[in-house]
Amino acid sequence: MGWVDWMSAPDFVFAIGTVLGDSDSESLAWKRATTSLSKEVRALAGDLSSPVRLNVIFHIEGKIWPLKFHGIRARRINAKRNLLVVDVGIAKDAVSDYRAHLLPLLVAAVSEADTIVSRKFPGGLAEIRAIVARLPTTDSSL
Repeated sequence: MGWVDWMSAPDFVFAIGTVLGDSDSESLAWKRATTSLSKEVRALAGDLSSPVRLNVIFHIEGKIWPLKFHGIRARRINAKRNLLVVDVGIAKDAVSDYRAHLLPLLVAAVSEADTIVSRKFPGGLAEIRAIVARLPTTDSSL
């Protein structure tokens, strides 16, 4: 049941996607939180420039699609697409504030990507890091 919402937005320099491992109410709550972050990132990243495009994909654990990893893992930079994908595996634990759980993971994912990109491009992902720093700690869509 994986659904990735960044697939429809290949021209974005910085995008957030989600893969759900289940379709229960808890999974859908995680999806709402990641979608909210994705929309905020798109709004802030309008004129963004970056040496490499970045997609951060949150994988939410579930019964239908169990996770094979937890934490953060970066893939190789796809030179043909000028794209780096960072996967974030999240155990589907009950949390009181999904956004408060997601934001530090997003910061860590961007930091991991920045480390990789900085090896090849001085300055790395400075503009993307700045966007993440501007994200409010509370959901602005509420």
